[in-house]
Amino acid sequence: MVFTEQSAPSSFTRSTLRRGSEGPEVADLQRKLQIHADSVFGETTQAAVMKFHLAHGLKADGIVSEKTHLALFGSGDRQTWTEIQGERINHV
Repeated sequence: MVFTEQSAPSSFTRSTLRRGSEGPEVADLQRKLQIHADSVFGETTQAAVMKFHLAHGLKADGIVSEKTHLALFGSGDRQTWTEIQGERINHV
């Protein structure tokens, strides 16, 4: 599925994640990408994000912005990071 500006919800409020980002949002991302979750967006996470981009027809810039987030976690703009984190913990 490829997301365009028109198909993305306008209420996107999550942080843009990129190399150097840290915290629970990065750990959620790493678990979703099925890589080691150390909460630090480094070289390995960037490479996994770029691989995801290429596999899903997104611009392979290594940055998790709105389109990447939607492709990874779905269009649940009503879904909070806490809900996503809880789901990931239950499936890890």
